[in-house]
Amino acid sequence: MAAPHGHTKLFWLDNLLQTEAFGPFNEDAAVIALEKLKSTTLERCHEFSFWQRIDILDFETMGSPKVMGMIGYSYIWCFEQGCHAIATVYSNQLQKSLLSRFTEESKTNMKGFDNRHDADEWLKEQHSVYLNRTGTN
Repeated sequence: MAAPHGHTKLFWLDNLLQTEAFGPFNEDAAVIALEKLKSTTLERCHEFSFWQRIDILDFETMGSPKVMGMIGYSYIWCFEQGCHAIATVYSNQLQKSLLSRFTEESKTNMKGFDNRHDADEWLKEQHSVYLNRTGTN
């Protein structure tokens, strides 16, 4: 087993799960990050009728095709746990391209951004859509 490289910080801001990713990831680090995501999500997601996720990637956040598949799985898993929207703040064009392709193929409520402000605004819009759809506003 190789020493893990790449790491994440995860925390809740009210009903928003924030994930920050740092460095290139090998498979061992990706497994650790996925387990950390699952445990952090399950700690609180049941408390909310509506929750969202934001990912903030540093410039070096990337991995092998297997690692990228695990990241894709993490998005689908969050939607299966009741997440309503995922915004990703990318730091380079390769991240943007991979995210765009995944979003198109998975047909999920995800969107990529080059800055945090626009990502936050989009998440607010998604919350408004949810409130209008459910009649809870």
